[in-house]
Amino acid sequence: MTEASTDLNDQLRASATSNRILIAAIAGIIFLTLYPFRFLLNRHVHGPVIPFLLDGWGKAAGPFDVVLNILLFVPYGFGLALKFRGKGKSRAATLGVCLVAGALLSYTIELLQFYIPLRDSGWEDVFTNSTGSVVGLLLFEMCGTFVLTLVSRAEWVLNAWLSLWRTILILTLYCVLCFTISLVLQRQTRLSNWQPDSLLVVGDAISGQSGSGWKGEVYQLELWDHALPDKFARSLTSGGLVDPAGPASLAEYDFSDSPPFQDQRHFLPDLVWDPQTAALNHPKTVVLDGESWLVSRGPVSALADDLQATQQFALRMRCKPDEVAGMDGRIVSIAQASGSANLELRQQGSNLVFWFRTRLTRKRSTMTWSIPNTFTNDQARDILFSYDGLALSLYIDGKKVHRGYQLGPGVALARFVRRIKANESEGYQYIFYTLVFFPAGCIVGFAWRKVAARPIARSLLIALGILLPALLYEILLVRWGGQAMSLENIALWVLIALAGSLWINADGCALNGSVDSDAPRRAR
Repeated sequence: MTEASTDLNDQLRASATSNRILIAAIAGIIFLTLYPFRFLLNRHVHGPVIPFLLDGWGKAAGPFDVVLNILLFVPYGFGLALKFRGKGKSRAATLGVCLVAGALLSYTIELLQFYIPLRDSGWEDVFTNSTGSVVGLLLFEMCGTFVLTLVSRAEWVLNAWLSLWRTILILTLYCVLCFTISLVLQRQTRLSNWQPDSLLVVGDAISGQSGSGWKGEVYQLELWDHALPDKFARSLTSGGLVDPAGPASLAEYDFSDSPPFQDQRHFLPDLVWDPQTAALNHPKTVVLDGESWLVSRGPVSALADDLQATQQFALRMRCKPDEVAGMDGRIVSIAQASGSANLELRQQGSNLVFWFRTRLTRKRSTMTWSIPNTFTNDQARDILFSYDGLALSLYIDGKKVHRGYQLGPGVALARFVRRIKANESEGYQYIFYTLVFFPAGCIVGFAWRKVAARPIARSLLIALGILLPALLYEILLVRWGGQAMSLENIALWVLIALAGSLWINADGCALNGSVDSDAPRRAR
């Protein structure tokens, strides 16, 4: 084979990676800019802003944000340049395509962000993203052909070396490594180091600060040592009929009686006033005035032990605040007399705040979940938190709050990179699952090529190479991580792995070795 033919084959193999680069770039842009994919169509309905004008130029982004916005679109511009230069288009034409395509994609993203409550849209991002697309073109012109040729040659050699059985062996070793790392990270999310001498407190931590307690009425408190089914939790907090055969609570306090308030399940100590002389007694309710609160007569060590054993819990509190503006107090907590807490539910202004202790959240500022606009003056709320060992769910007055709070291996890994936040926890999990299952799918994709002409073998490969790792991973997390079995997780992981298999085969020319028929002989 001539040198010119070899150069042509290298160029074709390099250009044939454009689909994969563009798919990866667009997928990354969509996830990083539109997550958590919750849209509120009436977000600006009361304002003068016209959606197509975005939010103007008022984002006031700093230099670091500008750099990130440029870098985000560099792979996109690189992929476009590879696609169009590979088709023989001129530099000027490719520059125009990169600039226009980058601006259109960025504008579409900003328009969608206009309706996402946690996002801000603006023309600054359109400008910086378009610049990033052009930078991608410049990067391709400087070193794109050289780098892509090396990558494509390395992929061809790997594809030639990998037999079906070698691929299966590598996939097995990869899964064992990833599962081991996942289990180590998952253990960092377990309920642990709970103080056994903690008390159950309603109204405030018993820190001795006069007037610092929560102010309002409390009606009922229930505790479980396991997560609650979704349907049952909705029914319980809606005030409707509840299935009598549903999960029984571990402890239950009814505040319509006179103090001391007894646990109707006879599991936890009675709740008494502290200080006793400050009690305000009202018929059929308990009123907390900020000067006094309810405290268990002894430590709730049995409760702490149970929750750490099951790695699950549910907590329900029916209450009504007297104040909203300026209020900052605990409604209920499991805490030591010194104020050090294992778990706390508190009110900060109109926000509901929840935190509990794990190896990841030893500091009270870490992974505190704040739910805005929960409380209003003199409006009762039926609040229930349910934790299944991985995900924390919240129900308020019969409705589930659709905001993610996850504690899994992805959150444990993210803390090595940045300060973790509760409202980003679901995203950490998605990124981690992608890091685990997408490469696994790519490995299966290499094996896929070996059996492309055998439909039965290909179907068996998909079942064993994609479905089996997802099932084993879920079983391991259930066994060692503590959470309940989730079919949704299995389906998600299968889709991610399948996406990896399809993505690695998205450019057929560079993948099947047909470009250069003499290559196998040269390799031998």
